[in-house]
Amino acid sequence: MKSRKNSDGTHVLLLEKREDVHATIDAYCQKHNILGGSLQAIGGADHVTLGYWKGASQGGYYEKTFPGFLEITSLLGTITDIGVHLHGTFAQRNYGVVGGHVAKARTNPMLEVFLTPAPRLKRKDNKTLKLKLLDL
Repeated sequence: MKSRKNSDGTHVLLLEKREDVHATIDAYCQKHNILGGSLQAIGGADHVTLGYWKGASQGGYYEKTFPGFLEITSLLGTITDIGVHLHGTFAQRNYGVVGGHVAKARTNPMLEVFLTPAPRLKRKDNKTLKLKLLDL
């Protein structure tokens, strides 16, 4: 991974081929003491696992893995005390689009990330929704 910090405080990351998206971004945030923030990214990935929320009655996610190449048309996320939380849309070769909660992804060939730090963000369990929501 390559990175730089801009004069306005934003960070630009270039993840290279075969990097674990979550682990790489989490490690960068830990190294640079980024305890809260948002990010947006574009690029490509393979071995993507997407989740679709089951709803408050069940909790958790339905998951589906896409082993081949997907173009990342939009990747958005938050950075909190428990790590990066990502949602994305991914284009397939047939121009179909899939998306949802990004459980896993590996860069292929790269991922361009723009990260905007914010004051520390924490999550806490919401028993009604069975989700960890921002603690504001």
